[in-house]
Amino acid sequence: MIPPSSDTRHGVPKMQSQTAITSLSSLLGDAVHPGLSGVSCQIDANMVVLRGEVPTFYLKQLAQETASRAAGVEKVNNEIEVHAKPRDWVQE
Repeated sequence: MIPPSSDTRHGVPKMQSQTAITSLSSLLGDAVHPGLSGVSCQIDANMVVLRGEVPTFYLKQLAQETASRAAGVEKVNNEIEVHAKPRDWVQE
């Protein structure tokens, strides 16, 4: 859980940036899905910006949903790019 500071905006506690980045980065890492390990996050006040590359739109959405559920997050700007692997890379 990301601890709030005493500063608030619109009645929602402001996120403490370094703690929030560490907590959210670990959530987006292997804890949720190994495919999210290339996703980084930047936190400014109560907004999270997600960047990086993932192989599927599902993982892009999973990262966004994970970030939006972190304590104190009001807005998520999802700049993650989807770069699907060519079909011959997929194991059947």
